[in-house]
Amino acid sequence: MSHYPVPSKVSNLLIIMKNFKLISLFISILFMTSIVSCGDEEDPASAVSYSLTVTVDPAVGGSVSQTSETFISGTTATLTATANTNYTFSTWTGSSNSTSNPLELIMNEDKSLVAVFDLTDSDQDGITDDLDECPDTAEGTTVDDKGCEEEVAEVIATVWTGDVINFSKSDGADPALATNQDRITNQVWITRDNGEGGQIYNRVLENGFR
Repeated sequence: MSHYPVPSKVSNLLIIMKNFKLISLFISILFMTSIVSCGDEEDPASAVSYSLTVTVDPAVGGSVSQTSETFISGTTATLTATANTNYTFSTWTGSSNSTSNPLELIMNEDKSLVAVFDLTDSDQDGITDDLDECPDTAEGTTVDDKGCEEEVAEVIATVWTGDVINFSKSDGADPALATNQDRITNQVWITRDNGEGGQIYNRVLENGFR
């Protein structure tokens, strides 16, 4: 019959103490790893941030999806401009000069943007849609202040067919006086202006030349 040595109480104690040290070392390693890991995370309260200011010109022209706000450095802000009725988005001005819509903006400094809107002139007649009562006028058409085709009055020239008249008036004489006029009919009083060149005109219908 074989006999095996029975561990003494001292041996058992040494084994327990050895295992305890290993367990303590393992716990210490886990604790230190946790501290290092937490230290790598940036505290949002201490992160660098920048402000974005957004305005619209004119105020009634439209709106922007992104309002004025503060962003953490490196964040990308996306702005979309939407035009109101009778307006069209034109461009961004300020920290970025661009016609892109939507516009992506990396916040690496304080920035200010203006969304510019223009009144629309769909038929390109010079009268914007908000005032145009005839929005489909053909290109090149002369229009009035309402955007409608303007009627052009026909000019009829009146040619004198009577006898040839020799007319004379002294320089500096008052053309308003009958003695300095040649009154051919009730509607034709010929005289000469005192201005440079002495232009001849009909006193009944004209006040003279300047």
